[in-house]
Amino acid sequence: MDACSLTEHHQTGTLLTGSAHDDTVAAALETARALGLYVILRLHTLIESRLTVVDGRLDRRRGSRLGGVGVHAFTADGAVGFASVDDLRPAAASEAVKRAGALAEAARLAGARPTTVAFALESQGRIRVPDNVAVNALSPADELRAVVGAQEALAGLAVGDGRTVRSLHHVIDERWRIVRSDGTDVSFGAPRAVLRHDLSGRLDGRPARAAASVSGPDQTAPLSAPAVTQIARRVGRAAWAARVSVGPTPLPPGRPRIVLGHALAKGLAHEAIGHLCESDVDGSVLLRQGRLRLGERLARDTVAVVDGPLPGQYVQQPYSANGIPRQTVRLLDGGMLVAGLGDLFSAATAGVPITGACRSASFRDRPTPRMTNIRIVIADATPLPPAADPDDLSPDDVRAALSRLGLLDAGRPTLYLTGYRGGQAHPRRGDFVFGAEAAFDLGAGGAPLGPVSFTGLAERALAAIVAGIGPLCTDAIGTCGKDGSNVTSSGGSHALLVLDPDPDLIVSPSA
Repeated sequence: MDACSLTEHHQTGTLLTGSAHDDTVAAALETARALGLYVILRLHTLIESRLTVVDGRLDRRRGSRLGGVGVHAFTADGAVGFASVDDLRPAAASEAVKRAGALAEAARLAGARPTTVAFALESQGRIRVPDNVAVNALSPADELRAVVGAQEALAGLAVGDGRTVRSLHHVIDERWRIVRSDGTDVSFGAPRAVLRHDLSGRLDGRPARAAASVSGPDQTAPLSAPAVTQIARRVGRAAWAARVSVGPTPLPPGRPRIVLGHALAKGLAHEAIGHLCESDVDGSVLLRQGRLRLGERLARDTVAVVDGPLPGQYVQQPYSANGIPRQTVRLLDGGMLVAGLGDLFSAATAGVPITGACRSASFRDRPTPRMTNIRIVIADATPLPPAADPDDLSPDDVRAALSRLGLLDAGRPTLYLTGYRGGQAHPRRGDFVFGAEAAFDLGAGGAPLGPVSFTGLAERALAAIVAGIGPLCTDAIGTCGKDGSNVTSSGGSHALLVLDPDPDLIVSPSA
């Protein structure tokens, strides 16, 4: 049983948002002092709205609110308990502290492993991080007009008969206040918005679809003129790929060189290295005797994998869920494994420093080390051909880029994968799998091969990275469901990431 194994969730009252809740913080800290507890309080509010437009008409508009307090309580000898309440009033927070303290006592009686690491933290004082964005600057009518206008930019695009366009504008206003018994009191926001277009139709009687998204730190960013133009280019390329990749086609024989678009490269970084470097991972292949294998070479000396805040991106977290500054961490540097994503409770066990990597999906969740914006950076990356657009790369563009680098070999299959479908990793085995909407055989002039799956071993994938082409593109977004707790993720790599052939990297047809 670990130190945080006893957890209780208590829900009562009406969700409250808006104020700084100084009275709630004061009541919780006073209760903790009276009980002899050290506490970490996490006050959290989230307001979100979803506007859906289908074929130029309003389909639905809905919103939701969430607010509450999570309490980590520590006794003087390191027993730990956690409780939460979806009520931001002082009395509710005080009761949550009492329950967390009672659970800490129960953990002690059950023989749970104690932890005293929180007691060594130095106070950050009172910090208010401005986000300088107007989360909801548009009236409902103006927002609807803007989304309809963004959809009109797709005129003429289709993936087959029975064309339907569904657009979602999702706006989130998320606020955190992290307070500790040592005097730390950190407040920050994580506002964000995304516009997503989904085209659907039928090709030869089979369903076909194309989708793309753009994001930003506030309601208006994805609806700006540059963003609307960008997403139209992305949807246009995705629609073309869908039209020419209706069904699976036999893949060419032999071990292929693999070229990934930046969204797929983000998936590789997330699944093949990021999760394996989180300090709470039990049994990761990158651990030896429970500690990260720091100092070992995993890739060429031009390869770095970096995680951390990128202001203005979809996932922006300046502080951890424990009130510790979130650091930018180079997990791989010069091809060497040099760091991990270390949180307050597990970093020492994994043999890495605390890097402020803890995240919580909400006040109800105990924090764990998680990625934010993870990206693969190649030191000697080369530019794209002058006319190539990173948001609208054709197979011919990719062929030209590889030819300039001497990476398009006669007689060797070279596959270009695009359109991330999601994926997963198994840290104990060190393997991963994710899907691509389309693949193209560059050795055969860019012939379409249909949707594919990409599977492999993490260490072999890292060792196979041979080149990056084009600018860094770090706006690929997604949701990470580690431990059943969903948090946003983003990142990417250069416009193209090239992997040399390897028998443990396999591309296969998928439905």
